[in-house]
Amino acid sequence: MSNKTPVTTFEGQLGHLTPDQEKAFAEFKQLCAEKGIYTPAEAGKPASHDDIFMIRFLRARRFVTADALILFSDSEEWRKAEKIDDVYDHFDVGEYEQCRKLHPQWTGRRDRDGMPLFVYTISHVSGTNLTEYTAAKNKLQRLAMLYETVTQFVIPVANAVHVRARNHAAPAPKPTTETAPTADPEKKLESVSSITIITDIGNVGLWTFWNLKGHMQESAKIASDRYPETLHRQYIVNAPSFFPTVWGWIKKWFDPVTTSKITILSGSLTLKELREQLEVCIAPENLPKKYGGDLDWDYGDVPDVDEEIREVVGEDVFADGGLTGPVRWVVGGKGMVGRAVKVGSIGGKDRRGDKPDA
Repeated sequence: MSNKTPVTTFEGQLGHLTPDQEKAFAEFKQLCAEKGIYTPAEAGKPASHDDIFMIRFLRARRFVTADALILFSDSEEWRKAEKIDDVYDHFDVGEYEQCRKLHPQWTGRRDRDGMPLFVYTISHVSGTNLTEYTAAKNKLQRLAMLYETVTQFVIPVANAVHVRARNHAAPAPKPTTETAPTADPEKKLESVSSITIITDIGNVGLWTFWNLKGHMQESAKIASDRYPETLHRQYIVNAPSFFPTVWGWIKKWFDPVTTSKITILSGSLTLKELREQLEVCIAPENLPKKYGGDLDWDYGDVPDVDEEIREVVGEDVFADGGLTGPVRWVVGGKGMVGRAVKVGSIGGKDRRGDKPDA
């Protein structure tokens, strides 16, 4: 169990690949294309899966192309068998919002690396909600819908904003003899491919954790099997004294690379101390007040997007209830980085008026 704030790792990230990793990535995409589960970009038409999506599978298998091919192939077969894209486009908005109450929620903000910031308040997962969820025949499908929002909307939007800001940034001044660093210049991530989560476990007893064990294990499995490497870093805050027992269960569900991204912060920290820990990676204006920041947002609220995201997304998506239900980020036409499209259905009627490739 660690209580140290993790540093950003660039290993295996786009823009920071080693020559061997670049070679493995090209080979991986070629193998996927030969198997018919990936189509490269050509003649102005985008690839079937962007590089941010593809690199996660290779990174999850430590750049062993044969292993990554199996993981990606299994995921694509699952998506086809479960009709994930079709289900997402027609999923009931009310049912989606009920499911959202049991899982991490996007604040609408990003951490200092540009990764979308999510919050998961375990105490809000009530016995009644959990019973209804576990009894549902389509519980894994519901869970997949939330991960779809992460990979089909939240991460692509954050990446579009990140790339836009990087392209418009003023060039850094050349270092002088007096100011030249003794090591490599500070690096920054080239793209956004994952999320940061604050998991609040305050006011949760050991028995509640036990009841949530199956729920958390299912979430961990679908994440590692179908949506690998979507976690940038995770803070577990307000940890009670008995949490080492719970951690003993949880860490068995993840590989060492994933657990290395997790920082556990004790519930004995003052609000000021908690803020000091979190603001290393999260700016105060993007950190909810509950954790010492300045953002007036709480678990259960709709995303409070920052101005940069709002500018890229546009105002239309915030009408009629705001960012609720399934949403897609659709790569745009000429001169467009993309656009947000509400999907899903209300009362059996689809919300969207165009197709993903429109």
